Amino acid sequence: MSERERRIPGSLAAALAVNAAAIALIFFGFQYTDREMRPASPRVESVKATVVDTAELGRAEEAKRREEEKAREAELARQRREQEAERQRRAEKQREEEARRKAEAQRKAEEKRAAEEKRVAEEKRLAEEKRQAEIRRQRELQAEQEREEREAAQREAEERRKREAAEAKAKQAEAERKAAEARRKEEEEVRRLAEQKRLSELQAAEDAELREAEARRRESELNALRLRYADSIKARIQRLWRRPADARSGDRCVVNVTQTPAGYIQDFQVTRCTGNQAFRISVEDAVRRAEPLPKAPSPDVFERELRFTFAPE
Repeated sequence: MSERERRIPGSLAAALAVNAAAIALIFFGFQYTDREMRPASPRVESVKATVVDTAELGRAEEAKRREEEKAREAELARQRREQEAERQRRAEKQREEEARRKAEAQRKAEEKRAAEEKRVAEEKRLAEEKRQAEIRRQRELQAEQEREEREAAQREAEERRKREAAEAKAKQAEAERKAAEARRKEEEEVRRLAEQKRLSELQAAEDAELREAEARRRESELNALRLRYADSIKARIQRLWRRPADARSGDRCVVNVTQTPAGYIQDFQVTRCTGNQAFRISVEDAVRRAEPLPKAPSPDVFERELRFTFAPE
């Protein structure tokens, strides 16, 4: 609370005291004048005068209170303006400080970039000097190497001439020896090829006979396995077959079965039955109850489509 606001209650008390004194003087003066000019009036009139003066005093106090309220509001507005000005001043100072930091950072970055560019340029210069020195050294080495190569080529040419002369003489003798050796080997190769052909023909004939015998043996084994496989299926159906009461000896049916490798029946038909309808139904029932059928002893023996004649004993 400001000093002005703390002084307001005291001022208000003083104003009320002054107003009360003024009201008292008015009241007593009014009574004195009234006694001199006319007879005493009823107390009601003095009460009315007092009420009117009190209302006037209230309006004065209200006006003063309003003025004091305006003064307080003006003081608060002034304080807010000062606070806003202080805030703007600090913000401006902060912006200036930020701009100064950015400028400093930019200056340092430029100095760093300039130093880096200088360093890179120096490295390029040193690298170029090193490259030029290496080029000169390589040229000198190449010239020395070419001189040594020329001298070596001359020595090699002389040695090659001498060596070629000796080799030509040796080659002639070797050619004559090889020609004789080639004739001998050719004759031996002719005899070897003839013998090899004869042995190959004999081996081929023996192999053909062995393959044919093996094929016959394999086919015989497969046929035997097929018969046993078919007999195992017939035997399973025979075991599960229930003879009808009126079955006749010698009745038979042709059974066509489509199966999976695991022996499960996908489809079957019972046809060409010599017996009556009851016999046919008993055969169909036995085929159904025989599932899964016995598995084939070998994948070569398995047949998806089976056809056999069911003739119960």
